[in-house]
Amino acid sequence: MKIICVFLFLLSFSLTAQNWETDWKVATQKSKKNNQKLILVFSGSDWCIPCIKLEKEIWDRGKL
Repeated sequence: MKIICVFLFLLSFSLTAQNWETDWKVATQKSKKNNQKLILVFSGSDWCIPCIKLEKEIWDRGKL
């Protein structure tokens, strides 16, 4: 039962951490407006849901 609870707890973090900007100008404007720092992520995994979303929505845009 503990393993299931830990898994669900960790899963909740991955589901809420998926809101990112795809436009650099918009991201920098929001960051300045909200006094927040920007983070750039250059890694991923084929089993990680946010990583898969990042690959599809951001990195694949530059491919021909």
